[in-house]
Amino acid sequence: MSNEIISYDNITNKDLLNLKNNKIIVRKNNVNFHFKIFLKKQSNSLIAFSNGAVDYTKKKPPVFMREKWQGDYNANCIYIDDPTLHNSNLRVGWGFGEDNHYYLESISEIVKEVANILQIPSENTIYFGSSAGGFMSMMLATMHPNTTAVINNPQFTVKEERYINFVKNKYPDYTHHEIKELFSERFSFYRLSENREYFPKVVYIINRYSESDVNLQYIPFKKYIDTDQGLSEYVQFIEYHSSNGHSGLYPRQQVSKLLNSILEKWSANKYITYNNDEKNIMTSFLVRDNKSNILTKVPYYNLIYIPKRFLQAKNFSELNFSYKSKSGILKLSLLSKYRFKSGRKLLEYSILINDKLICVEDMSQFNRINDVNIFNLVKGDRITIRVQTLNTQSSSSWETASILHILQVQEYITSIKFPEQITYTSPFMKKISNPS
Repeated sequence: MSNEIISYDNITNKDLLNLKNNKIIVRKNNVNFHFKIFLKKQSNSLIAFSNGAVDYTKKKPPVFMREKWQGDYNANCIYIDDPTLHNSNLRVGWGFGEDNHYYLESISEIVKEVANILQIPSENTIYFGSSAGGFMSMMLATMHPNTTAVINNPQFTVKEERYINFVKNKYPDYTHHEIKELFSERFSFYRLSENREYFPKVVYIINRYSESDVNLQYIPFKKYIDTDQGLSEYVQFIEYHSSNGHSGLYPRQQVSKLLNSILEKWSANKYITYNNDEKNIMTSFLVRDNKSNILTKVPYYNLIYIPKRFLQAKNFSELNFSYKSKSGILKLSLLSKYRFKSGRKLLEYSILINDKLICVEDMSQFNRINDVNIFNLVKGDRITIRVQTLNTQSSSSWETASILHILQVQEYITSIKFPEQITYTSPFMKKISNPS
């Protein structure tokens, strides 16, 4: 089979199983994106590798750095090439692409589609890279919630002068101000993270003998996460020492040991089947009064909220659905973007199983993704996600404050019995010990 060009909208499992030389070319928005994919039939994990600076004396794009490493891992591996470098003399492109087409965004969507076809959960996905590849891995993990970025001597930002000159060389008609306004997010992990209100899980490998990495990347990153107490729990630091500075990367053997140890933590999933049938298709949610009478029905588009005309005390909105698999786990990813330290006891969201309250959270305290796992479910169990106003609110802004984004609803099939009924990542969620 030749390396024919496949449209992004038409990728199939058959395409991934019948690659020539493990290569695939995916066309999206009139651009060809090149990847190498190595499948491991017994694995439900994925490692995505991004390139650092390209050495044209060794190879010209498309380039797939570390492709020989794929045998080190019991995981599906995908190697990412950046088309920004094609037909140029650029050594790094940071996934910039074109002014009207952000290539890294398209790369993210393609990787997510591949993972979806292979039925790989987001939390079983690692983005790995060093230097500029570390930058791309951080950005890709931010675009792909619940994944992990493992990065070695990465960049978190590109210096303003450097990225302005980079864009100017491609598009000389743009002013400096326009470049900063339009494209700065593409060159800054911090800006992307803040704009998307999401911070990924990170394993940061740093060479403490690299003065430039320590001063320009490590120290600013540490200061950044220290400004928000909740961010530090997402980051693990691994320090090592190499006299080769920025180029003194973590050895292949150590990287293999590290990534395999992360994969091993997910090994329990080999007893679990990922259910990707999308059986729980919800079309609407209900708004009820304090006596549970239905006030209205609202179309469901991956979020629930309380409409402003119903913001009276104890009114609530709820989404109901049933567990469809024979037995197993339900994974929910929930996000309230409302954070107001003085706004406690005004809005809360909760989860009920078969009409029994199992957990609750004040919506004002945590504006990051809360990954919830509900265990020991059986077919027919009824799940309810509820948002409630605890006091009457007169301002229409409280409708926005009440929004709960439901980013993921996913079933995992297993017959294993777990000791816990529920786990979650929010430090502010409260478990109801004796549901009634």
